[in-house]
Amino acid sequence: MHKSLLWFKRNAKRCEPQEVVESNGTTAGWQAIFSCRACRAAVAQRSLLYLSICASLAMKPLRSNDRPAFSGHIAMFVSKLPPKPDFDMLAAAAPASADRRTFILALMGNLICSWSNNESLFIYVLMILLRTDEASAAVVFATLNTTRARLDLIQRLAKIRVSDKALSKNLTTLIERFSESTKVRNELNHCMFIFDSSGAITHTQSMRLMETRSSLRFGEIKALDESRLQEMLRTTNEMTKINREIWDLLPRLEAHVHGVQPKAVPLDAA
Repeated sequence: MHKSLLWFKRNAKRCEPQEVVESNGTTAGWQAIFSCRACRAAVAQRSLLYLSICASLAMKPLRSNDRPAFSGHIAMFVSKLPPKPDFDMLAAAAPASADRRTFILALMGNLICSWSNNESLFIYVLMILLRTDEASAAVVFATLNTTRARLDLIQRLAKIRVSDKALSKNLTTLIERFSESTKVRNELNHCMFIFDSSGAITHTQSMRLMETRSSLRFGEIKALDESRLQEMLRTTNEMTKINREIWDLLPRLEAHVHGVQPKAVPLDAA
């Protein structure tokens, strides 16, 4: 126990925390009442630092319906906040890990950029299946505020618009491959990044709840190791292929839905 708490415990007469009632009859909270004048003076002096810390976190006194914890005869407040990082130490150590950190951030940026461009191509798929213009398709696309809802609509429209089984299978396969890539993108786009003392990114922690029959926990933690980086590279390469294949599919899909033959593009076309 802190020496000041021992001093209070030896010198204060035994007392119990009392509920404080304000003049309007409302309960203001609990506090320890000391009958010894020296104890009361010591509490007032030694709590100044404690009160200034509280005031910097909140502009009004902390209120709670729960009875506070007591150590001896003194009401104690135990913060649930984690310790503040040593930013000066991190800044001094960061240059040593800069190359790897930049490489990881570049990988993530490339992956997320590729994914976003691929998703936007589905606006043209919607435009064709809805037999509408690009602006109207974009409105429908943006109104559905999740990727899953957009892909579900495309797949349902394809069932009633696309009678060519091979073409339908190609579209379904592309959507499935894009959905697999989306899982990797979501892991990196909806997570916290954990840094070590040298400023290196070592792990990710998911922002999703992990729920089982008997437990509930927040955020799966995964190492950002070499195998994870290779997965990011494979996913980015896969999305590049998906992008090219969607562009190849679009004219075939348009020709089928509108009942015309796709026009061949000359190899020497500008």
